[in-house]
Amino acid sequence: MRYRFGILLLAGLGIAGCQKPRNVVVPPVPHSDILALAPELNLNQKPIMGDNGLEAVISDFEILPYEVREPQKTPFEELTAQQKKIIYDESVGFLKSFEKHKKLEWGLPVYKELYMPYPQLSTAKNIGRFLNVASQVALDQGDKNLSIRLHLAARRLAERLDEATNIGMAFMVARAICANNERMLHKLLATNKYSSTELMQLLDDYDQDATPVGLEPGLKGSWINASDFIATLRFPQEAAESVFSIDDKEEAEFLEGFRGNKNPLDRVATAKEIIEVYRAAIIDQDPEKADSIATEITAYLDKFHGFDDEQGGEEIDLKELNEWKRKTPNSFGKYLISLVHPGTIKNYFETRTSFDVDRDLGRVAIACKLFQTQKGRYPNSLDELSSLNMKRGVTDQFSGQPFGYDLKRKIIWSTGMDRVDDNGLDRASSSSSVNFVGEASPPPQTYDIVVHLP
Repeated sequence: MRYRFGILLLAGLGIAGCQKPRNVVVPPVPHSDILALAPELNLNQKPIMGDNGLEAVISDFEILPYEVREPQKTPFEELTAQQKKIIYDESVGFLKSFEKHKKLEWGLPVYKELYMPYPQLSTAKNIGRFLNVASQVALDQGDKNLSIRLHLAARRLAERLDEATNIGMAFMVARAICANNERMLHKLLATNKYSSTELMQLLDDYDQDATPVGLEPGLKGSWINASDFIATLRFPQEAAESVFSIDDKEEAEFLEGFRGNKNPLDRVATAKEIIEVYRAAIIDQDPEKADSIATEITAYLDKFHGFDDEQGGEEIDLKELNEWKRKTPNSFGKYLISLVHPGTIKNYFETRTSFDVDRDLGRVAIACKLFQTQKGRYPNSLDELSSLNMKRGVTDQFSGQPFGYDLKRKIIWSTGMDRVDDNGLDRASSSSSVNFVGEASPPPQTYDIVVHLP
């Protein structure tokens, strides 16, 4: 339950200001003072604020006709010739605008006007869908070069969101865009319309994808997100009503000490505790250790978060909880830490790796299709792809071994998060009709991440 509402609640901070200042005001401090506490983390030394690219792309997208802005309303197979023409014509101009900004670092606001990212991210997701549908339309219209450029633009959009933004929701939108992009890639490859040269262009771009796997860059962004928030929060005026805008009477009673600023926020102590967590994550690359440290820091708040458990948490002894708050140094800072961590770091690491594995599977699928175009057959094993001189190889980042490959079934697979090779078993091909008589529950079923070649 811990962290369940962390990032989402953080997105609402700072919108509403407190009308009645309470007690001593803790003023904001320079962002650089917080970051200077951890120079070895080699973090970006400026807050990710405002936007220098994404807003311009969104503005250009929002002036397009409705049938272009909402392509997901009509599947490609149901588009009329006139709709395809409109999408094709509009995509040419939009792509020129998009490519002007593709090299910029796109950031979304952190702590000011935090309601802004959600419309932006929703529109960004629609842009990803549009680019993918337009890619298929361009191929249908015979413009293979534009088709490839549009497909790669969708990937670039996801990568920019993934690498440069600073809220957990942006990562999920990036993943959704890439998932749609990968499904579209398989449709495009299945048309058999791309030449060897064009497939080489696709493969070369996928091979250039140097997004680091692991806890970076997303956790760095989250760390900056947390330090920005701590550095700029004016406690209690900007904290009380925005952080604690709650209806539950018991929660309000528990938090009244924070509202009244009886335990003032210690910014340096809070920053140091966050640094300890992220040092374990970013430098040691040890997500379990980072989770353990975070759990120790916010130990008793785990029970407090049970208030928000939709399935009903255990009864909380408010007297004991308030006693913990009174005795615990910087208890308000620990409460903030419990909000700004992106879920458990271990789960974040696994999700990021899954994201990158999906893209690697798409890259290997392109390579197999290119091999087929050149040789008239799919490779007998992935070892034969060495003739294409791929820079990134065919390693499954979950298992550390080569991806699974079955020529007869025409599938490529990763073991997935459980790191157990199920010989290419996926959810679509597994049976759900087996009865486990006499067992309290069926044995756990694991699945691989499978890509089917056209």
